[in-house]
Amino acid sequence: MPAPAGFRLQPIEADEVAARLVELALGTPAGRVPDIGGPRVYAAADLLRGYLRAARRRRAGAG
Repeated sequence: MPAPAGFRLQPIEADEVAARLVELALGTPAGRVPDIGGPRVYAAADLLRGYLRAARRRRAGAG
């Protein structure tokens, strides 16, 4: 996934997103609502390194 230098992410559990979407869909119209994200902020490079470690790969690439 190409990303600009310094790009940061806040991974979130799918269940949390689903619950929030249900809450918004069933509630009264709210206009704009705050963004949601997980509790921790990660640099994209750190997430990629963690993935590669977990997948026992040395670098990203096809296959």
